[in-house]
Amino acid sequence: MKSLRPAWKSKDVAEAVKAVKGLQDETELVCVAKKAKYRKVCIAAVKKLTGQSALADVACNAEDFDVCIAAVKRLSDQKILVDIIQNDNSNLFVCIEAINKLTDQSILVDIAKNDQAEGMFADAVVCKLTDQTLIADIAQNANNEFSRTAALQRLTVQSVIAGIAKNDKSNFVRMQAVEKLTDQFILADIAINDEDWLVRKEAVIKLLDRNILARIAKSDEDSDVRSAAVEKVTNKCLLAEIAKSDEDSSVRSAAVKKLTSKCLLAEIAQNDENSYVRSAAVKKLTNQKLLEAIAKNDNDCKVRIAAVKNMTNQYILTNIGRTDRDLEVCEAAVERLTDQRFLVVIAKNHKACNLRCMAVKKLRNKFILAEISETDRSGKVRMTAVKRLADLKQDEE
Repeated sequence: MKSLRPAWKSKDVAEAVKAVKGLQDETELVCVAKKAKYRKVCIAAVKKLTGQSALADVACNAEDFDVCIAAVKRLSDQKILVDIIQNDNSNLFVCIEAINKLTDQSILVDIAKNDQAEGMFADAVVCKLTDQTLIADIAQNANNEFSRTAALQRLTVQSVIAGIAKNDKSNFVRMQAVEKLTDQFILADIAINDEDWLVRKEAVIKLLDRNILARIAKSDEDSDVRSAAVEKVTNKCLLAEIAKSDEDSSVRSAAVKKLTSKCLLAEIAQNDENSYVRSAAVKKLTNQKLLEAIAKNDNDCKVRIAAVKNMTNQYILTNIGRTDRDLEVCEAAVERLTDQRFLVVIAKNHKACNLRCMAVKKLRNKFILAEISETDRSGKVRMTAVKRLADLKQDEE
């Protein structure tokens, strides 16, 4: 008995595709495109379709994503394409493919301005536009910030960018506009007057006017904005004033990093109430006596470590490595040791096995290493000494 099963439902994909190529009825082709088991069979049916409504049906209702895309690519009716974008926006990539098929510029702009896909439609639209007036319309009037930002990225007219930077209701869009601004007068206005600190900071980063930078560094209400301005200030007197008197430690620290006066750095290193500021100052010191005093007396281990890292006196470093109450400071001191005599002292006598291991790794005396490999109370230290001996032997070979 002859099977009533349609040939396009054959389990043999090649046979099914061949059967589809022989079909002429649009309704049946739509059914195949939407319901066939194999993608190749569905797409073969799409390629046979010519009716725009039939293709739209497949584009919106086929279960296979690639089949939907294949159907959209064969569409040319602008109204149908718009209808898919407006009413089938659950399938984002199908909508974007439909946008790519649109040619009417006014329709494209309208889609971008009323984008419900967080800027994805607008991004696709803007890529098709070359007219700056149309792009500006989207950048200024789209209903969400993602669409406005997408258009802004393709905008080149500085006057329009300036207007967006000053007036857009979204701080994110204003920031993006500021990044594209070149007009120093407008940047100065935004750096001083924008209500959002992130936007002011972005403007400060691009600002060149030293007087305005100085004003912002001293008086902006936000510490991040002041810090951004401080990083661009070159006036040493102003930097000294900020380093000593700004109420925020991050701003003082930013100023300290640009100071060159050793006297002022020494004062701040010893007297600032904040350990990060003191540490920033200590990192720029070279006076060994002062560094020794700070390394021994500061109550914060970060500051003591900063001091140790600039010290060279092997005897003092050894004493700090043996006596500091914080293990990290001891490690920093041992790291600075190069004198074999003092390294032996640490390797043999330090109470912390990690510090003894550190010293052992820097020793060159084989007799001492052999002694440690046999007598140290820690197996970890003994093994470190054995490995160090092996490494030295290998280096000799």
